[in-house]
Amino acid sequence: MRSSKKERALSPEAKKELKSVFTLYTPVFVAAAVLIVGFSAIGILLDHTKGQEARDSLLYGGSAIIATVALAFCAVGLAAVRRKDRAEREIELAESQKDGMDVVAGLGPEYETILLVDGESDTVSAFKLSPEVPENVRELIGSGSAYSDVFSMLVRQLVPESDLDRVVRAGSLTNIRGKLHGKQSFDVAFRSKREDKIIFMNMKVARISEESDRYVVSFAAKDREIALNVVHSCLDANYTVLVAVDLESGVSRTLYRASHSYYSDSPYCDYVQAVSDYEKIVSPDHREAWRKFTAVETIRSIPVDEDATELVYLTEGESGGWRRCVIRVYERANNVPSIVALTIRVCDNEIAEKEKTAARFERMEGYLAEKDKAIEQAVGKAEKAEK
Repeated sequence: MRSSKKERALSPEAKKELKSVFTLYTPVFVAAAVLIVGFSAIGILLDHTKGQEARDSLLYGGSAIIATVALAFCAVGLAAVRRKDRAEREIELAESQKDGMDVVAGLGPEYETILLVDGESDTVSAFKLSPEVPENVRELIGSGSAYSDVFSMLVRQLVPESDLDRVVRAGSLTNIRGKLHGKQSFDVAFRSKREDKIIFMNMKVARISEESDRYVVSFAAKDREIALNVVHSCLDANYTVLVAVDLESGVSRTLYRASHSYYSDSPYCDYVQAVSDYEKIVSPDHREAWRKFTAVETIRSIPVDEDATELVYLTEGESGGWRRCVIRVYERANNVPSIVALTIRVCDNEIAEKEKTAARFERMEGYLAEKDKAIEQAVGKAEKAEK
């Protein structure tokens, strides 16, 4: 549990900071006191020796000096308070980072940007920043600027318009508090602009502790991981389509597409629209199965203990034939699929082989049926002959 300010012991660095304040300005305080006492004593002496006029001149001059010393005293006090506040903020930052280390340790190396958020004060500090974080955002992090402003500025420079509102809402303190009620973390997948390209990213938000209003907001590039996993799993297969689908945003990213595949040729497109357009080449007898199989609700219902589901269907047209579509889960958010890979490959040979096997069995069954019939006829003749 986080300790209160009264209970918290100052770190050696903070003690040294405060000690330097008093060491530096104590002589000023002493000098001011000496001046006040000295001028008072001299004024009394002059009053007895030189008269009223001399005493008044001294007091006027002394008042000016004392006023100057008082102003200096105020300035010194203000500087001391500011330095003390800065030392306390550094202590707060150190404690925040220390408390968040357990959460940070659970993040993989792919999380290149890790922010520590204090919801109570609406401030943010950085544990780690990737080179892609803009300089104007870096200047605000840890400066006391509101987390809400820093987060909004960050995502507005890195996230395309189509995903922007969703990501801004997901990273708001109101949403974070609501999502993490009774949970430790949640994930949000989105697209990001990087080097004039659009890639898939993941934002993970985790609570530092149940007792505090502090969180870790981290970002990782998942694009390369998804692409490599999908392509690697499909190297030895006759695939015509390789697609990564972000179910949160509904964006389909085409990793590979054969010229005769009929799937959308756009690198990024709306997933629901893409599978709906593809349905046009699916045999009418299989279209209902295709719609149900590729529906977002169906994909989200894939059980936790299953990694993939598949459908075999028939397509029409010049390059028509049997196809096998496999949907494999690569990312889950709260046990619900969030990022999946959709693959389509030709399976005419498999179906043809199955049909051949089925035909052989059918012929064999016919042959056996004829044999059974011949045996029955022979038995019947034999029985008649005995009579």
